[in-house]
Amino acid sequence: MHISSFIFFLFLSFFSSVKPKPVYPRQAASTDFGGANNYFIHAADTTVIQAWVSSLQTSGAKIVRLWVSGSPGGGCDKGTDKNSIPELEPVTLGVYDDTVLNALDKVLALTSAAGIKAIISPHDAGKLQNSQGSTYNGEDLYTQLSATFYGPITNPASATARRLYQARLTHILNYTGATSQKRWGAWSAAIAAFDIQNEPMVGLDSTDPLLTTSDWLCSAAKVMKPLLAGPLVATGGVLGACEHGSNFSPIATSCAQIDIISIHGFAHGSTPAANTFLDANCTAAGLLTSAKKANKTVIVEEMGIDPTEIGPNSPTTFQAVTSDYTNGGVPWLYWQVVPPLDPKCSSIATAGTDNYELPTTEPALKTAWDAAVAKPAAQDWSAVF
Repeated sequence: MHISSFIFFLFLSFFSSVKPKPVYPRQAASTDFGGANNYFIHAADTTVIQAWVSSLQTSGAKIVRLWVSGSPGGGCDKGTDKNSIPELEPVTLGVYDDTVLNALDKVLALTSAAGIKAIISPHDAGKLQNSQGSTYNGEDLYTQLSATFYGPITNPASATARRLYQARLTHILNYTGATSQKRWGAWSAAIAAFDIQNEPMVGLDSTDPLLTTSDWLCSAAKVMKPLLAGPLVATGGVLGACEHGSNFSPIATSCAQIDIISIHGFAHGSTPAANTFLDANCTAAGLLTSAKKANKTVIVEEMGIDPTEIGPNSPTTFQAVTSDYTNGGVPWLYWQVVPPLDPKCSSIATAGTDNYELPTTEPALKTAWDAAVAKPAAQDWSAVF
């Protein structure tokens, strides 16, 4: 036997006597987490975006929700000076200008590097006409379809509306980032989930039979799911605020392609009519009961508290609501967390009741986010974190 052959024989004998290390399955236990929404951060200057992401990272946020929404004309919004960015479909539905996606991709590159994942809302139904003929967040070209889309609804699953909107979803999920060079639908290191739409049935009354019969949500989810390699599909809030009772409607819970039930809720007073979080179905215990029945994962995707309710003495406070969700193991995202006031702008608050914004400098945010990651999640989020 040659020496080299002998050495090879000894090599094989040694390693054949070594037992392989057992491989254990990944455990389902997950850590809870908290985060923030920002509707327009992608339109801010780069230095503002960088500071915003850094502040979130330092304060313990683990997830952000970003929006495929333009800012035509720019200007101040919630104390942030925005650059002008066109809508994704600025002139003709189905003809895309990727400026807004390129801007969001820069934000995603920063959040991903900071260990923060994102939920992407691909369109805001608040830009459509609701049943009273008004819009929540301006208008875009989809208002052309308001009679057959979601607004004064006669057929929200119309062939034209469905074809155009599903083409938009396909474009977004197949988009490859100008900065990241990543296809968004497969960029699981940065993107946790895509909403079907923000509050996709917002034009309906809570008793509308379409909430139990329409296949609008599931038809969109069926288009999205094959284009995703890692990121999940979330409802985006269905009808809006949790107390409307539509989040776990059959159009969402019976769809196998939907992974996450998104909950939205706001509080600007101490009565159930003014405070989502006083509704028993909208507490951590109530949400988890519904989620278990539906076999879905649940997240509080928008949680807004009147900024005057930052304090320890009332059940309507930020501290009370975040503690309920954190102690229950339900992840939550605050609406909205914005950069500190830009000197060019007059105020973070705006006229009306939509004043739930907190600046990144608010100490209560760090306290709440740190508390969340110190607790176990009630459901399995290992597909995300």
